[in-house]
Amino acid sequence: MIPIEKQRKTIVAISEAIPDGKDQSSLNRFLTKGKWEAERVNTARIRVFIGNTPGYLVIDDTLNTHEGRKMEGTGSFKNHCNNEYVWAHQVVNTIHVTEEMAIEPVYPVVYLKPEDAEKLGMKFQTKIDIAREKLKWANQLLNLKGVLFDSWYLSKDIIKDCQQLQLHWYSELKSNRLVWHPRGGWQHVSKFACQYPRKEFNERETLDNLPSYTHFAEEDVYLKKGFHIKLVILWNGKNGSKAEYKYLATDDLKIDGSEFIFLWRLRWCIEEFHRDGKENLGLDEYQMRKIRGVVIHLLLVYLGYSFLNWFLHHSEKFFGEVLRTIGQTSRSLKEGLMYRLAWLRRRFKKRSCSQTHNTCSA
Repeated sequence: MIPIEKQRKTIVAISEAIPDGKDQSSLNRFLTKGKWEAERVNTARIRVFIGNTPGYLVIDDTLNTHEGRKMEGTGSFKNHCNNEYVWAHQVVNTIHVTEEMAIEPVYPVVYLKPEDAEKLGMKFQTKIDIAREKLKWANQLLNLKGVLFDSWYLSKDIIKDCQQLQLHWYSELKSNRLVWHPRGGWQHVSKFACQYPRKEFNERETLDNLPSYTHFAEEDVYLKKGFHIKLVILWNGKNGSKAEYKYLATDDLKIDGSEFIFLWRLRWCIEEFHRDGKENLGLDEYQMRKIRGVVIHLLLVYLGYSFLNWFLHHSEKFFGEVLRTIGQTSRSLKEGLMYRLAWLRRRFKKRSCSQTHNTCSA
């Protein structure tokens, strides 16, 4: 356990936090060379904490930045938040989320560039390949109602996989994506939105993740390869150069546009998971050179997250108050454990002193 004042969840910090702990290299060896199967532990975690609960699979990737150039799989990747390149691991993550926004992580995969995969003797997989593989794996293990992902993962292969698995997909369209509609034939979705009659837009209740879009319209259109989809156009209510749009797409033709917008909020749960994992559980704080150790570290973070999430949903029973975040739960749990350990130390010290006194008296 890492004391409250410890801010970094690194191998060194964990080693220092253990009384009479071994050197941090011993813990590194435990993660990279230990004879145990983290994947089996992860599968067991999923069956315990998710089970047969219906929900949606969310797919996205994140960057775990590092300075070390000798860590397997690290490379230069573009950070789309600031358009700068950073040295990092790029991790494709999947989470399971219910309509009530209960989050459970599923499986992480570190993306390897072709030259890194060849160097490690591993088969190269694109991020789309990784997403497809984990989608099929998760569908065998989980009770899925659909799949959510951003525009980067909207490919014909993933669409076909969802069709074969009989799962609806929910995504975004880039502004230059071609769509077909009887009103204008083939055109970029951005042009289609600009020409869409303003009187056919409906006002909507704004959500935290889409605060600037106040109106929406919906139409059935086609993508290339003959994919029939429902398009939901979000509009900020302004005209001319101030007009802004977002384009949501799904193969669920029966869903109402307002329901789709409400469902789309689940996509942002994976951003919340990434933030909580990095701020509270050290998702990106590791120093292992071997890729196996990195994956095991990530799976152990998933396990820690699931335990914290369970305590969060039972916080009133254990902590006497309703907690709202993983961070609050982590701090409350640490404080409770520290208090319990201090109490045990006092009891042990008191008993030892009493036994010593009795011995001396005898």
